[in-house]
Amino acid sequence: MEQVLILSPSKIKEWRDWGKQAYKSCASMMKNNSHHPDYDTQEKREAIHNANELGLGQSAYNFTEEGMARLKSRWGYSDNAIKEAKNEWIDGYKASRKWYARADQKQKAVLDRYATIFEEASKIAFAVNVSDIKDGFPCGSAHVYLDYAERNTELAKALAHFNNSSTPQYKYKIDIKFPTYGQCINFDERICGEVVQLLRSKGVLANTYSWID
Repeated sequence: MEQVLILSPSKIKEWRDWGKQAYKSCASMMKNNSHHPDYDTQEKREAIHNANELGLGQSAYNFTEEGMARLKSRWGYSDNAIKEAKNEWIDGYKASRKWYARADQKQKAVLDRYATIFEEASKIAFAVNVSDIKDGFPCGSAHVYLDYAERNTELAKALAHFNNSSTPQYKYKIDIKFPTYGQCINFDERICGEVVQLLRSKGVLANTYSWID
């Protein structure tokens, strides 16, 4: 196997792109597991990103002793090529982190304009009378999302940015705090019905999405 002494331009681009993707994957993983004690505060999540930017974090597995040994044995990387790869990967990770930080700020500003409406919707959710509903079958859940017809609006784009899903009902999910009464889907469906009415009266074309477990 021929030893790789320096990276080709195409390999440089690959390692940089891998770094960009690594940030996106890491951020998404921590968001989806925000209840986990390793990721349950902003400080902890930022510390993990900081370590990755040094090539020492959990996403930088190619640059552990085992990872570098694999690059040498399987792909013929020299020490210099590994150093190049690491630098490009880190540059890509940093670039992606900065891009998403700017995008987060921009999209958060959009959601902030709807904060008062969503807070009112949450108050409605907690005020809905569900005393006549008995917990039990059918078990399931429901949430509120922005209608697909609104997909080109600023609100839809902001929701999609933070929800990171390809399924419309989740991609455009509106994060409104709901009370928890039990497992029966009827609780959530009744609450969603009231919330949807309120949102539509405020110009937000919302729908209910429900599923049975």
